[in-house]
Amino acid sequence: MPYSLKYLLVLVMLGSICTATSAQQPPLPSPPGTIQFMDTLYIDKTEVANVHWREFLFYVQRDSGEAVYREMLPDTSVWFQRNLAQPQTTSIKLTTEYFREKEYQLFPVVGINYEQAQAYARWRSVVVSELMNQPEQLAKLGIPAGKRVEVKYRLPTEEEWVAAAAGKLSKEKYPFGQKRYLKKGGNSLNPEQAYKQLDEPRPSFSSFRKDIVKARIPQFQVVAELPYDFYLAPEYPKAITDGPSNKQGMINMIGNVAEMTATPGIAKGGSFMHKLEDSKISEKQAYEQATPWLGVRYVATIRVVDPEMPVIQESDGVSDF
Repeated sequence: MPYSLKYLLVLVMLGSICTATSAQQPPLPSPPGTIQFMDTLYIDKTEVANVHWREFLFYVQRDSGEAVYREMLPDTSVWFQRNLAQPQTTSIKLTTEYFREKEYQLFPVVGINYEQAQAYARWRSVVVSELMNQPEQLAKLGIPAGKRVEVKYRLPTEEEWVAAAAGKLSKEKYPFGQKRYLKKGGNSLNPEQAYKQLDEPRPSFSSFRKDIVKARIPQFQVVAELPYDFYLAPEYPKAITDGPSNKQGMINMIGNVAEMTATPGIAKGGSFMHKLEDSKISEKQAYEQATPWLGVRYVATIRVVDPEMPVIQESDGVSDF
C-alpha cells in the first residue's frame, strides 16, 4: 500500500531485496508497500486507503492548484447508492465523515473514478522514483553513475489481478483464493427479531434458531446468505488491514471493495455490497461511475534505466496535470 512521504524513504531503505534480472543489474528493493507475485511485477499488499488519497490531494493542491485538486476529490455522495432498509450508520454520516475523519483513515478510498485512479498512479510513480533516486539510495543499491531507478505504478490487467488473487492456488479448485473461507456467523443475526420477519407458514422458533445459529458465513467482507432467505449485509468496508490474506500475503483480494483493473469499467474481487458467489476470482463487476463499493489496488514495476537513452512515452489516456 502507499505510505505518507515521511515513511516512504524509510521503506525504500528497508525494503526487501529481490533477485537481479541480470548479472549487470544490481539487486533492487520491492517498491514500497508491495509484494512480488511475478518475476518482474509487484502488487500492493492492501487497497489504497483514505489517508493515502488525502496525502495525494495535499500535494495536488499545493503543486497543481485548486481546480485540479477539486477534480481529484472523491465523490462522497456515492454513499446514497446503498440500498439498506435500516442502516445503523446513515448515508449522511458516511458522506460527511468517511473520507475525512480519523476513524476511517485506514479504510479503502471509494467514490473515485477511473481517470482519478490513473492520475494517482502517475503521481505515486513520480514520488517513489524521486525517493529511490536520492544519492545515498543509489549508492547503497550500487547503481552505476549516470543510471537511475524507475518505479511505475499502474492498474493491473484482469489477468494480472487474477494471478495475484489466486495466490498460487488453482482458481478452479479454490475460487476465492483460500482453502478455508467460512466461519461461524449465525450469532451475528438476532434470531428473535429475524423470526418475526418470516412469512407464514414458518417453522417452529426452535428449528429456526438452530438453523440460524449453526449457519456458516464467509470471512470476507461480502453479503452473506443465511437460511430462510436472510442476508447479512455489511454497511461499509473494513479497514484495509482488517481482513483475510491469501497465500501470497495480499489482504482483502476478495470482498471489502471491488478493485479497478486496467480495463475501464471492469473491477474484480467483489465488495461489501456483493454476494459471495458474485465475488469469485473469475467474476467481474461492471461500473460506469464512482460507487461506494469500488476502490483500487496497484501493481508496480522497478528497473534501472539510462536517462540518456530515448524513452517511448506510454499513454494511459489521461492528460497530465
